[in-house]
Amino acid sequence: MLKKRLLSALLCLCIVVGMLSTMTTTAQATSKTADDAINWARGQVGHSVGYNDGSGYYQCVEFIQAYYQWLGVNRVIGNGADYATNDLPTGWIRTAGGTPQKGDILVYSKYTDTVQQYGHVAIYESDNVLYDQDGSVWGATVKRQTANYRTYAPNYWGCIHPDFTPTQPT
Repeated sequence: MLKKRLLSALLCLCIVVGMLSTMTTTAQATSKTADDAINWARGQVGHSVGYNDGSGYYQCVEFIQAYYQWLGVNRVIGNGADYATNDLPTGWIRTAGGTPQKGDILVYSKYTDTVQQYGHVAIYESDNVLYDQDGSVWGATVKRQTANYRTYAPNYWGCIHPDFTPTQPT
């Protein structure tokens, strides 16, 4: 009788440990590092990223949607300014006015009715390097911009921090 209780307790413990280990691995929204993310963005430079609807205009949000998919999460739809309020994948954090980190998504709000009326989104590498795709230009491609992220556009709203896997020391 004691052996059966011990065996039952041991099996329950194994099940609980197994469930906990599964929960911790699936809570991570992406298996990529911030360095992987920047390498991906660099690899897109010079390419039109998005869906060829025949118009020849590739939007900034299409670039970020492709980024979401590359990171292994569902893309979201909407305009650039919508990234200030849309749903985030599990583990991601949005910070209004925040200081971005490598691989973060920069969010710019609407500026005027004629300038960036839909907002803008880009990928942050450093304070003076970002990657974006200007959808107002026919045949737009991803560009590496060398401009301060806060002054790149006059309407910096904040940033989205993906849940990156920490970089492992070598």
